[in-house]
Amino acid sequence: MPLQKTKKTKDGFGPDLFEQIFESMGLMIAYMNRDFDFIRVNRAYAIYGGKDVDFFPGKNHFQLYPSAENKEIFNRVVATGHPFHIYEKPFDFAQRSERKTAYWDWVLKPVKEPDGFVSGLVLILADATERRHTRRALSATEKSRRKAMSESEAARRQIDRLASVIDQAAEGIAVVKKTGAIDYVNAAFEKLSGYHRTEIIGQNLRLLDYDPDAPDSSEARWDRVRSGETWSGRLMRRRKTGETYEADVTITPVWDEEHAKDIREFAIVERDVTHEVALEKKLRRAQRLEALGNLAGGIAHDLNNILMPITINTELVIDALEDGDPNRSLLQKALIAARRGRELIKQVVTFNRVADEERSPMHLRPVIHEALDLVDASLPSNIRFTRRIEVFHDVVEANPAQIHQILLNLCSNAVIAMRERGGVLEVALEDLELPQASAKRFPGLRGTNHLRLTVRDTGSGIDERIIDKIFDPFFSTRIGGGGTGMGLAVVHGVVSSHGGAVDVRSAVDKGTEFQVYLPLSNRVPRAPAQTEDLLPAGCERILVVDDDDTITQSVRSTLQPLGYDVVIAASGTQALDILCDGKGSFDLIFTDQMMPGLTGTALADELATMQETIPIIICTGNLASLDGEITSEPGIREVMLKPLTAKELAQAVRKVLNDVSIERKGDTCHG
Repeated sequence: MPLQKTKKTKDGFGPDLFEQIFESMGLMIAYMNRDFDFIRVNRAYAIYGGKDVDFFPGKNHFQLYPSAENKEIFNRVVATGHPFHIYEKPFDFAQRSERKTAYWDWVLKPVKEPDGFVSGLVLILADATERRHTRRALSATEKSRRKAMSESEAARRQIDRLASVIDQAAEGIAVVKKTGAIDYVNAAFEKLSGYHRTEIIGQNLRLLDYDPDAPDSSEARWDRVRSGETWSGRLMRRRKTGETYEADVTITPVWDEEHAKDIREFAIVERDVTHEVALEKKLRRAQRLEALGNLAGGIAHDLNNILMPITINTELVIDALEDGDPNRSLLQKALIAARRGRELIKQVVTFNRVADEERSPMHLRPVIHEALDLVDASLPSNIRFTRRIEVFHDVVEANPAQIHQILLNLCSNAVIAMRERGGVLEVALEDLELPQASAKRFPGLRGTNHLRLTVRDTGSGIDERIIDKIFDPFFSTRIGGGGTGMGLAVVHGVVSSHGGAVDVRSAVDKGTEFQVYLPLSNRVPRAPAQTEDLLPAGCERILVVDDDDTITQSVRSTLQPLGYDVVIAASGTQALDILCDGKGSFDLIFTDQMMPGLTGTALADELATMQETIPIIICTGNLASLDGEITSEPGIREVMLKPLTAKELAQAVRKVLNDVSIERKGDTCHG
C-alpha cells in the first residue's frame, strides 16, 4: 500500500511529508493493519530482518516473530487506542537460535480513523542492545556521561532533521495551543498568511478568519476539535494585506503521549485553493449556460417556424396593396413587430454560442468607431466619454452586427450604472499576446494573439455575491426591473462562439471593467458586396420541403411570382418519393432540417447515395440541431436560420443557382 494514498496522520502531516520521513528515518518502522499483517516497512526495518522491503507486505508479524507477551501488548493498543512505548525491552528470536537476546526501544502507536476506530498500528524500533551492554560494562564514569551526551546529540539532530522537512513542506502547517495561540508556523504558512512568524506566533488563530462571526465558523468548529475530532473543511482566510483567499483546512488534535486522554495542542494544515475554486465556478457557469442554451434552442426553433410565414406573407400583402391603401401602415406595424420578435429570438439563441450570422475576415477598428459614435451621441451630459484605439493588426473573423451587439450592450450597462452620479466611460482596443499563465484562465480561448476590447466605467459596480450570475440569461441587476436579463448573456454567447473570452472585474461603488478577448485572423477581408433592391427572379424548378404547411405555402407565394416552378413536399420521405418517381428534374431543393422521419441532412445523404447532384439549401429554426461544418456535406450549398424575409429567401435561392450554373458552365434563365 503506497503511503501517498494513506490518510493524513493524526499529527497533521500530509502524505508527501510522511513519505519522506518514513523512508529517510534511520529508525526501523513497520506499518500493519489491526490484524498485525504487514502493510509496509521501511528500508531500515527490512535490512535488519535480512529481507527485501517487498518480502513483508501481507505477512503476519507474529508468524515471523512469535511472542505471546508482545501480542498481548499489540491487542491492548488496538482495544484501547492508547499508544505504548518501552525502553530496552528484551526479545529472543525463536526461529534464529544463533541470535542472542536483543534489546529494543520501541513505540507502538494506533492509526485512528476520524471516528476513533483503530484501523492499524505503527511500530517504531531502535536497537538498544549495544547501548545496554555498554552502559552495563561502563561504570558511572566520564565515559558513561559522554555516551549519554552523544546519544542526546544524535536525538537532537534527528529532531532537527524532522523539523527541517516540516518547515519545507508545500502545505501551510501551524501548531496551535489549547488557548488558540499560535505556537509554530512553517515557511509555507508564512507565505499563505502574509505574516512573518515573529508577527504571528503568540497571536490567536482567529486573526486569519475572514468572518469570525459567521455561524459554525469559529467556536462551533473548535468545540468539535476540543472534543477530540479532526475537522476538515474549506474556510475563507484574510492575509495580512487584507486580501482574502479560500483554503482547505484540516485541524487535528495532538494527544499527550504520557497522558493519552489529554490534548496537548492542535496541528493545522492549510492549502490555498482559490484558483481551483475559481475554475469550478467557471465550469458550473458554463454548464448552466449550456443547459439553458439547449432549452432556448428548442423554443427558438418553434418560434421561428411561426414567425417565418407571418413575415413572408405580410411582406407579400404589403407589396400587393396600393401606396395609399390604409391597410399598408397597419401591416407594416405588424411586420415591424414580427421583425422585433425575430431579433429577440436571435438574442436568445446567440448566447448559446450559436453562429447564426455569417462571419468573415473584417477590420475591427471601423466597426468599433461606428458603434462608439452611436454611443457618444446618446450619452447624458453627466458622463464623460473617452476612447483609446491602439492596434496595428485588427482583422478578426466576425460579423459586424454581432460586434455592434457586444459593444452596445456593454456600454448601455455602463451608462445605466452611472446615470445617477455620472462618471467616466472608457472604451479601449489593443492587440496583445496573452502569456500562457493568463490564457489558462480562459479554457475556450483560441489562438495566442488577440485583440482586447475593454469597457470600463466608474459607476455603482457589482456585488461580489452575484458577479458569477451576471452572464446567466434572464438574470438582471437592475433594481425594480427594466431589464430583460439577456444583454450580458448575449455578449457571453457571441464572444464564446468567436473563440474568445470575457472577463469582468468590479467592486461596489468603484466601477466595473469588462475585457473581451477576440482571436486575431491572418485572412484578408473581402470587399463589401453590392446589394440590390429588386428581388432576383428565375425560371428554374425548385422542390420545397417542410412539414409546416404555412411555411411551404409562404415560400411558394414568394418564389412563384419571381418565375420559379415550385413543387411542395410535406416531409423528407415524400420529397424522396417525388425524386425517385422521376416526376421531372429539379434545379434546387429548399428543405427544412427538423422534420419527422427524415431530416434535411438525412435527405441530402439519401440523394448522395442515389448519386443525385441537386443543390440543397437547408433552413432551420435552431442551428444547434446541425453538427459541425454542415456545408461540407454532399449537395448542401447554404444553411439559413428561420425566420427568413422574402428578400433573404429570393437572394439565397438565386445565389446558389448562379453558383451552380457557373460551376457547370451552363446558361441561366433568370430575368
